[in-house]
Formats: sequence, structure tokens, C-alpha cells
Amino acid sequence: MTRSWGLPSTPLVLYVSRQRVLRFGAVMVDHVVLMLERFGRFWSAFHVIDLCPLAAFTVATGCVTQPAASRAHRDSSMTERDA
Repeated sequence: MTRSWGLPSTPLVLYVSRQRVLRFGAVMVDHVVLMLERFGRFWSAFHVIDLCPLAAFTVATGCVTQPAASRAHRDSSMTERDA
């Protein structure tokens, strides 16, 4: 019998994620000001331009690998059950 731990842990994950986003938003303004003061406009713009494709690539990679991981998990649980 398999136990589903994903659904009961969802509220905890959402709470922790919300807290992290709130804290990140609180310090983000200081981060931007610090980057502009220390590195200038060019490197600040480069940071933002570099961050956007990286975030898109991360999301795309997750979308591609998630079905394969789900299929592999389903296949492995079937062989364990059949044995």
C-alpha cells in the first residue's frame, strides 16, 4: 500500500514559500539599490537580462522532466506490487 504524503504536506510548503517570498520582497529593494551603487547600470541590467532566460529554462526543464519522473515512479511501483 502506498502512502500519499504530497497532499497533506502542501499547506506547509505553501506557508514556507509565502514566507520566503515576503522576506525576499522586503530585501529586494535594498539589493537593487546596492547593485546600482556598487556595479552600475550595465551590470544591473545584465543581471536582470541574464536572470530571465535562466528562470525560463528552469521552468521548461521542470515541465519536461516531471512527466518522465512520474512515469518512472509509476513503473517502479508497479513492479514492486507485482513481485
